[in-house]
Order: sequence, then structure tokens, then C-alpha cells
Amino acid sequence: MNNKAKKAINDSARVDWQDETLWLVRGKRDRLAMQIPEWEALRDAACAIKSYSNSHLDTLLEEFED
Repeated sequence: MNNKAKKAINDSARVDWQDETLWLVRGKRDRLAMQIPEWEALRDAACAIKSYSNSHLDTLLEEFED
């Protein structure tokens, strides 16, 4: 671990702020997700797109380059 990382971890105020912010953002996301009936289907579609793009990255990059 580098010095900047060690310093950041030892800054308890910053760590607390990041923790609170993370849970705030996750809470907002969860509340919004519950309002979208097709949320799980959208997550599944995104997962499929990610899996496809990761497994075909070389071809997709070549197509993009062309």
C-alpha cells in the first residue's frame, strides 16, 4: 500500500464521510430501483451486455477502430 493510501485510511473523518456517502447513495439507488418494475430485467440485460462485451472485447475493439 502506498503512502497516500495509508494516509487516507488513517484519516478517520474522511473514512467516516466516505462510508456515510456510500450508504446514502446506495439507499437512493435502492429506493429508485423499487419504483421501476422491470429493474431486475434491466440488471440482467446489463449483465448480459457486459459478459458479451468482455468475452468479445478484441473483436469489438477492432470493429470500433475500423
